[in-house]
Amino acid sequence: MTGENTGGGAEKKGRYGDMAGIPVSADTEYTVRPIGIIESCFQEKFATPRQPGLVKNSISTIRIFQEYIPGHSLSGLEGFSHLWVLGWMHLNTNKSFRPKIHPPRLRGAKMGIFATRSPHRPNPLAISVAKIEKIEGNLIHLSGLDFINGTPVIDIKPYLKLCDCLPEAKDGWIEENSFPELEVVFTEQAEEDLKKCGSPGLKDLITETLASDPRNRRDGTQMGDGFEMGFFIANHDVHFAVRDGKACVLRIETGKKFEKKFRRDKRQKQTETEYRKNKEKKMKKIAVFTAFRGFRDEEYLEPKAILESAGIQITTVSTKKGEALGKLGAKIQTDCLISDVNTADYDALTLVGGPGALSEFDNPAVHAIFTKAQSEGKIIGAICISPMVLAHAGLLKGKKATVWTDGSNLEDFKNCGAEYTAAAVERDGRIITANGPAAAKEYANALIDALK
Repeated sequence: MTGENTGGGAEKKGRYGDMAGIPVSADTEYTVRPIGIIESCFQEKFATPRQPGLVKNSISTIRIFQEYIPGHSLSGLEGFSHLWVLGWMHLNTNKSFRPKIHPPRLRGAKMGIFATRSPHRPNPLAISVAKIEKIEGNLIHLSGLDFINGTPVIDIKPYLKLCDCLPEAKDGWIEENSFPELEVVFTEQAEEDLKKCGSPGLKDLITETLASDPRNRRDGTQMGDGFEMGFFIANHDVHFAVRDGKACVLRIETGKKFEKKFRRDKRQKQTETEYRKNKEKKMKKIAVFTAFRGFRDEEYLEPKAILESAGIQITTVSTKKGEALGKLGAKIQTDCLISDVNTADYDALTLVGGPGALSEFDNPAVHAIFTKAQSEGKIIGAICISPMVLAHAGLLKGKKATVWTDGSNLEDFKNCGAEYTAAAVERDGRIITANGPAAAKEYANALIDALK
């Protein structure tokens, strides 16, 4: 971690001596890198628990990146029951520092930001504690975590009851401002939907989520008696309304793809259909070609999380529809077959790497799609071994580019006319290439810049 002091420095006199030589100020910047990513049943900010442990039946997984050698770095963690997780709140929307905020439980009153656990902080860091259910390779399965799907993980540490449990601790203003719990009931339709979805534990998960009332108390519309709202848990779209102090689950739609929920625009009073149509026209869209078997996990998951947090819509393209399997065990749902891709529908087309990339994508059909996309002026991206697909399609001739190489494929890459640079990420015009998993974040940010 590196720091650069661009401000006025620390105070000259400190309690324990001269502080003038310590280069820290409010302008000092540090660099942190994620060690992994969260896969969570909570798909959006709304209805994600405000604190850990409120929804004990929630399930999530930390996927540790292979660069941190999980086979060794996680050794010994299996002996602990709970885990501290430090995450980066990537969906944070605050653009400036506010010293006071409105905590949900204070019903409009303000409190100093550092006296709360609000996500709207100078540095969007969150700390949470969860129960370790099991550890499998680079996967840590947890329950009770309050993080959203796609949250970057900055660090993890074992929970120690020896020093982390403090019975004498005081809860300050929170002690007199507890959240009232809602009684949760299910309509006959919702009960039927639960039977059809075949997900054990879903009813308990929904009940715990709604019991602590996810509504914004400062939003008069949400607090209106009988106002219908919805939220996603995993691939279940749960619709509910609060009437007479009871949260009534109206219906549960299973198998729908998550999209950011419609929120009423008080100024324009758009219908949900109009809102989505207008939003889709403005949203940038990327078709991400991902091998159905053997894609490189980090090269799909990390860029997808970053791109979606930037408001970009991702369509996962593959040779088959269904559950695709990554090299390291990640399971994802594909959205579209290669044969159904219409390049006019997208602003960019990209290729994920991994051992399955060449066997599934290095063929005339995919070459033709990317060649057409280039002729239409689309942004084209490829990471790891997949730039070889672009090279074989003739798209890298005379272009600066990079690729993952063990030496055996480099001559072929150059013979296709590519100007190999060995950079982690290389951009030449509207073509962006990256050389592997470690470059995934930089690659995603390069795509975002190119789409602006």
